[in-house]
Amino acid sequence: MLTARLAMSQDPPSTRASTRRERPPECPSIGVQFDSFLHNEAWQSIRDLESAKTRIAIRTRPRLAHFRDVLAAIERRQRAIHAAERAQLEMRWLREHQVEHAGRWVALIGNNLLAAASSAREAFAAVRNAPEVPLIVRVESPDEPPFAGW
Repeated sequence: MLTARLAMSQDPPSTRASTRRERPPECPSIGVQFDSFLHNEAWQSIRDLESAKTRIAIRTRPRLAHFRDVLAAIERRQRAIHAAERAQLEMRWLREHQVEHAGRWVALIGNNLLAAASSAREAFAAVRNAPEVPLIVRVESPDEPPFAGW
């Protein structure tokens, strides 16, 4: 076996039997075909678009987070303003209609009367499906002293 290898290594390259199969030049390997595919212009433009999309996303992500925070702050402020305005409307309605609803339970959203009942249970039942959480309060008579606890 050793003698055969020595004899093979002393032969000129043209007479040596090749152990590797040579590919014909007209049939390039799959790797070469894939490399040429990766480097053609159409694929390069797709890679450029993906790269640009990634760069834009990375650059705009902090800005989007900032804008989201600003919008959330604006919405919180608007809800607070709405709640304050609604409370003012409800207190004004209670002052204006104190005499006609004295001793009754009323449910209000802003200056809109949703229900007037003789008990709290009836008032809560009447506004169970209200679009917002209403103010439900017992209207005190103007001539009775204010209720301050038990």
